[in-house]
Amino acid sequence: AKQSTSWLRVICRVPRDSAWLDEMIIYAKSYCGLSGLLRCYGSAAPRVIPMAALSVAVVLALSIEQAGELIKDQWIHPYPYQVFAFIVGFAVTYRCNYSYNRYMEAATNLRTLSDKLCEAAIAFSNYDAAGVTSESAHLRQTHGHFQAQLLHLISLAHAVALQQLRCDEDIGNLLPHDSSSRPPPVDAAGVFTNAHVEQSCQRRRFTSAECAKQARYSTGVWSLLKRAVVMSTSRASQDSYNWLSPLPVLGGILPEERALLELEPMHHPRSPYVTAGGLCLAADGA
Repeated sequence: AKQSTSWLRVICRVPRDSAWLDEMIIYAKSYCGLSGLLRCYGSAAPRVIPMAALSVAVVLALSIEQAGELIKDQWIHPYPYQVFAFIVGFAVTYRCNYSYNRYMEAATNLRTLSDKLCEAAIAFSNYDAAGVTSESAHLRQTHGHFQAQLLHLISLAHAVALQQLRCDEDIGNLLPHDSSSRPPPVDAAGVFTNAHVEQSCQRRRFTSAECAKQARYSTGVWSLLKRAVVMSTSRASQDSYNWLSPLPVLGGILPEERALLELEPMHHPRSPYVTAGGLCLAADGA
């Protein structure tokens, strides 16, 4: 019963201590917010500053020439400025708000999925516990086995759903749940650090050579500069992020389940709930 309660606590993410509550990015407010403006990862400033500097250089070059006065007279008229202000206002304000709304909608739906799976685990466990008393040893044993199997399949369905959501085709990123290991950093910038790479290598039991190879790709100077300036969204960059952010599964993945998950590529249109149903059939057949 205690083991089942702890698994339910993991599934439902019930906080046992303050470490579970550390689920938000903390931005430093020192130097009047300058540190937040100088933040590279996730900021548009490193990608905007080069283009802005090029525009300033072009304006300065034109100002030195004879065409400088003509350009200055053209900008006195409100029509060019209104078009420029409308385009910038639409592109920056409207599109950013629309993107934030889409992100919040996706995050809300993802949290709803987790809550519904947790609710299903509790409901099925309570239904199966009906009639189980302290005198029925066989029923208690059967109920405990049912709880373990149920939580394993729900955890696997949740992990497969997240894997499909982030376009992760590597089944090796589904690792057995380890309560002693800390979850990946909430701040994506903290994922590409030497400490987190070493922790991921220890969890996967990699050798020092394999860990050093992954560390060079994830925390190298060129990789950090590329992520800061161009915000790389290549397949290799996404695979590196997925590798450093594995998805835990209670009880790990059985060979039958791994074979079923590898039947079709991850990019094929298929629902993780259908996969969970197939896993239930595979588990019953096993």
